Amino acid sequence: MWLSTGKRNLRCRLAQMKRSSLFLATYAIMPVLTIRCVLLARSQAKVNDKVMVFTTFLGTALLGMIIPFAKVLVRSSGREKLVSCIRTMFFLEERFKEMIPDLPYHLTPKAVSLISQMSRMLNVLSFVMDHIVSFTVPFLAFTRSSPGYALLRSIYDFETLGILVSLFILISTGIFTIFYTRMIMGVFSLIITFAVHGVALINLWTLILLQSCQFSQLKFEFFKSIKIYKCLTLMKNIYVAMCRHLGSICAHHAYSVFITTTALYYLLSQFINDKAVSMFLIGGSGSAVVISVALEKAIVTYLAMVSTNSRKYLELMSNANRGNKMKRRMIKALLSNSINFEIINTVETMRNGIGLEYFLKFVTRVTDYAIDLILAK
Repeated sequence: MWLSTGKRNLRCRLAQMKRSSLFLATYAIMPVLTIRCVLLARSQAKVNDKVMVFTTFLGTALLGMIIPFAKVLVRSSGREKLVSCIRTMFFLEERFKEMIPDLPYHLTPKAVSLISQMSRMLNVLSFVMDHIVSFTVPFLAFTRSSPGYALLRSIYDFETLGILVSLFILISTGIFTIFYTRMIMGVFSLIITFAVHGVALINLWTLILLQSCQFSQLKFEFFKSIKIYKCLTLMKNIYVAMCRHLGSICAHHAYSVFITTTALYYLLSQFINDKAVSMFLIGGSGSAVVISVALEKAIVTYLAMVSTNSRKYLELMSNANRGNKMKRRMIKALLSNSINFEIINTVETMRNGIGLEYFLKFVTRVTDYAIDLILAK
């Protein structure tokens, strides 16, 4: 009895701590960091500590990214909806396997390569967040360049009170920074895992359907193929609806542009200025640019792949059943299984999804904004 009571009380305290942490992050830390970023951006005086400014902007962007997702996880209804979405996707995947008993035969080298690519990408991102970031943050959190320490020092110059007071505040803000960084990385890891798994699942089964039309030895019976495609459409609709409910995934382009532009600006400014360069800032901003660009390119590439393969499948099915009016009508009633996360849609993106030209727009925006910032300074 005491064990069960203790476990229940511990779960309640942990849930209360999570809600309190989210409340503090949403209504205290995020507004303060946003105001701090605005003041730093509009400040006429030149700030010498570029590492502090860069980490403040980066931390604010990451915190703003995970807050909508964390709000869903804190609410019991949100957790149930997320779990229900994942279970439904797993259930539909099992249905696909039941409809294709000889599934290993349909896993061509191209399909296996797609699985390995997305698994490798997820493993690399997990390694970066779980090891590299966790190893790097403590070195910054306990320095004078820590965003929390610099924020308090800008409000009141407590360093004049003595080294003990400064050391106490430095340790306190360092522990606080590490705690919230771990929370951000944990939620961010969950966001990426959910997003990558959904895209990989839809992409893989769309590729299997496409190859069943391209190769006669892999061909499915017509009604089985249409049934799989309709189930795949249902899976896609459930997945996209959940992503829009979470919020952060749909704003991936805006966050990527902000983070990459900020990192690229501070990276280039280190080579333009004649003063001493900071290797920590070069490494941090360079890593942020590489990770953001690679992640955005991967997202756009795999989303474009789903749209392209889906349209090719419908085109090949229509050509293969040209002589059967009933089958052609069934195919014409189907829409492309394009995945669109964007907040602002056009008729073209709603119908055909996004293409690789979307990544070119991302690169253009980042370079234009970064050059404008450098010229303005």
